Amino acid sequence: MDSNQVGTLIEQANTAFQNQDWQKALAYLEQASEIEPDHSEVLVGKGQCLINLGLAQKAIPIYEKIVNLMPNVPEVHNNLGVVYLITNNLIKAEMSFKEAIWLDENNSQAWKNLAQVYLQQEGKLAEGLQILSAVVQIDPNDTEALFQLALCYEIAGDFESAKTLLSKIIDIEPTHPLASRVLEDIKDATSFEGGRIARPEHIKKLSSLKSLIKEDGGSSFTTIRPQQPTKELTKKAALYSPDDFSGSERYPSIAAFYAKKGIKVVREQVFATQHYDEYDELIFYSPNLSGQLVNSVNQCIHNKKKYNVDMDIDLHNLPADHPAYTQFGGGNPNAIKVINIIIGEANMVTTASSVLAERLTPLSKHVELALPSWNPKDPWWSRPNPARDTLNIGWMGSKTDIPNLFFILPSLHKFFQENTSSVWFSVGSEEAYDMFPELTEDRRRYLPPPTSESIAYMLTNFDILLVPSISNTFNLAKSDLPLLYASIRGIPWVASPLPSFIEWKAGGIIAENNDDWYKILKKLSDDPALRHELGAAGKKKAEERKYLLS
Repeated sequence: MDSNQVGTLIEQANTAFQNQDWQKALAYLEQASEIEPDHSEVLVGKGQCLINLGLAQKAIPIYEKIVNLMPNVPEVHNNLGVVYLITNNLIKAEMSFKEAIWLDENNSQAWKNLAQVYLQQEGKLAEGLQILSAVVQIDPNDTEALFQLALCYEIAGDFESAKTLLSKIIDIEPTHPLASRVLEDIKDATSFEGGRIARPEHIKKLSSLKSLIKEDGGSSFTTIRPQQPTKELTKKAALYSPDDFSGSERYPSIAAFYAKKGIKVVREQVFATQHYDEYDELIFYSPNLSGQLVNSVNQCIHNKKKYNVDMDIDLHNLPADHPAYTQFGGGNPNAIKVINIIIGEANMVTTASSVLAERLTPLSKHVELALPSWNPKDPWWSRPNPARDTLNIGWMGSKTDIPNLFFILPSLHKFFQENTSSVWFSVGSEEAYDMFPELTEDRRRYLPPPTSESIAYMLTNFDILLVPSISNTFNLAKSDLPLLYASIRGIPWVASPLPSFIEWKAGGIIAENNDDWYKILKKLSDDPALRHELGAAGKKKAEERKYLLS
């Protein structure tokens, strides 16, 4: 089969689509997808069919795939945001629409969709109204924005303004599907004082706007242009971070995020005032962890120079027993005050997980996701594992992560007792090594904390990676970085049900409760084919996150 047959299948799907036979259209597109899995028009069509069939949740991975294939096209981010909006994931919808706007600030459809997100949240109604007003000022004949504004006026009790706008819509577009209906409903209504768009019933009515996406045939979706080449990196940004592994770990993620915006990220050891002119963007990674970086940010604020911040852990919710709690967490009110100022004054904040993004949004001007990425330039990532006749169970962490490991110890002790060819590998924590005194020295190994140069090599020692986490507020905001690392190497993982781990999905098994850990380890131990299958799935997933650092 060739591309001509794909074209024929697309034509057949379009005919079925016009006849509103979504199931038949989907069947044709599924056939086309088997021939060309990454065909953008086929993927968009499949997603739209699923939405029309009432299966919007199943459309999400399709639109997420399109974004991964075409990260620099604003329309694909807008379309993904629409699917998130339909499925009521307002945080992700907002981020997708903002990404579309970042790539094309004149994308009126993304602006209107962002307004819909804000109009569903009591605390952001004013922002939604401001956006709609701005859109109408730019294009007074935009009937979609006019209708949204008319509905806002209606539910606020300003019926005269609503009638004026609805009449204007009908003059511009006599066949508008809803304007005449709403105008008929309120033709005899009289405006009253004191109406406000803030009560729960108002929010509920505004939230119904998303139903228009399906009612009007999907006008909130925009046509995808042919795939564009990666943006030429015409601008430069300086990245300042603490001189430790965490800073190096985040560098590929930050570089990949800014590359989508045509910006090359350069690491700088020390901040200097001449950087104001040398770089288009200044980025500070977890600046509150370094007195030097705090002073650098303070200079930017004092000199009224814009800067951005990247955060990958939730310092506001450090547990009281965390060693850094009294230094950087809630045990030090001054430290929290400092980070709130830094985040609040930043032009943009990027985060490593959607949960952390949601938490920092009220404190920030603008928040976006910079998901963990990796640099395929390191040859260790592709080097095969050494041959061995043992099953190596690996864990990576530090003293602060011991509580996360402690609760699955009974399952691990039982597993190691029954499986004498298994070996325990602890990376970064001697305490974790000492938790298994019953194992002989040849069945437990300790490796020092990883570095940016050693992490890929260390993972060659693992056959299964364990990522246990207590379900506390701090852990729930963690990123999927451990699963990314395992997946790059094709290592199956077992992990706790943190939101970012559940979203990652590929390459491993989620342990829902303590008893699951032993059962899953036993299953993976007894089934090498399953380990290989999971490892391959994870490796495929990791390809979506690679970014070649120059």
